[in-house]
Amino acid sequence: MRGLPRSSGSAELADSASRTRCGLAAVRALTTLVLTNAAAILNLPTAHRQWKRLSSEPADLAGKPLSSVRVARIARSGADAVYNPRSMPLSDDWEQEAGNWIEWARAPGHDSYWRFHRDQFLTLVPPPGKLTVDVGCGEGRFPRDLKCLGHRVIGIDSSSTLIEAARRADPGGDYRCASATKLPLENASCDMVIAFMTLQDVDELTAAVSEMGRVLVASGAACIAVVHPLNSAGKFENESADSSFVIAASYLDEFGYTDDIARNGLRMMFHSKHRPLEAYSRALEASGFVIESIREHPIPEEGVRADRSRRWRRIPLFLHVRARKPA
Repeated sequence: MRGLPRSSGSAELADSASRTRCGLAAVRALTTLVLTNAAAILNLPTAHRQWKRLSSEPADLAGKPLSSVRVARIARSGADAVYNPRSMPLSDDWEQEAGNWIEWARAPGHDSYWRFHRDQFLTLVPPPGKLTVDVGCGEGRFPRDLKCLGHRVIGIDSSSTLIEAARRADPGGDYRCASATKLPLENASCDMVIAFMTLQDVDELTAAVSEMGRVLVASGAACIAVVHPLNSAGKFENESADSSFVIAASYLDEFGYTDDIARNGLRMMFHSKHRPLEAYSRALEASGFVIESIREHPIPEEGVRADRSRRWRRIPLFLHVRARKPA
């Protein structure tokens, strides 16, 4: 796994701040200056959009990689968000995390995919047709499961490492390395497109959705799962089952964030973008899709492992959408 992105200068400032009140004041003043200048240079109305306080239990994501550039991210490491200026595309982030994701995704029962999320999402997926395309297939676990259900599948991901892993796990499968905004398929070549935990991990949402529409035949279905915008916008105040859920910044703004999660000997950094629900709706509208179904499943009772997990029976972890290309 790549090291957590902290500069030596930031570490020294943090150490100094912990020693003296003077140092702490200096750090706060410097942070304010940096944010003010960043907002002015980048014409951002509020620099705090790129910040987020940490949840004691970040969302149990089954995120998948794919591909604009974020100005700043936050790192969830157990305390306050850390200002972390970056300019790397999401696709590059996920390529760097590919090895960690392969271990994470292939540990049975380790994440929500195995425990409940896959089965909840499959209730929205139509029966197999001519061809199903999985955009952002990662290391291939969902395409493999779709094949077991009778789908003919092409898996596409921007990470060459993940595509190679998918090919090794499924030598007879069709896995292609490409951006979500440039799918290597002809127009109207499939009757179903899956984007399972992908669109929060692409920089160019509208372009990615447009490509999904381009490759679909008339009446074809797009089945989408993303981190629920409510989830990515806020956090629980504590770990109790009845904890309040707080959105401190603006739900309506778009911002990048990073979930740094360690569990059962595995560690993964999920790099994503928060977008309000309207952003997904507008992207679908722009490509002519008609939304058929929206689902906000709570964690099922059998998926509750601890009292803190029960919080997610009140606030949805994920958003599922099925949209259709008109005939």
